[in-house]
Amino acid sequence: MERLFIIGLILSGAAISAAGRKLNGSQVPVAVKTAFETKYPGIKAHLTNEDANYESNFNQNGKTVSSIINKNGTIVGMGI
Repeated sequence: MERLFIIGLILSGAAISAAGRKLNGSQVPVAVKTAFETKYPGIKAHLTNEDANYESNFNQNGKTVSSIINKNGTIVGMGI
C-alpha cells in the first residue's frame, strides 16, 4: 500500500511539472508568438504550456496580466 502511495506521488509530480513549464522561444508556435506580439507590442512575457494552450504572464501599466492563447494564435482568455 505504501508503495502505491509513493508511485502515485511520483506520477502526480511528473504531471504537475509537465504542465506550466516555462518555454523558450523555439518551443512556442509561431502563431502564438505573432498573436502575443500583435496584441502586446514591445512587452516581454514568460510563456508556459497550459494543457493545449499557452499562458503568458507579464506586467502592463503596473499590473500583472495573464493572457491565454491557443496553438492557432487565438487569445482565448485574459486576466488581471
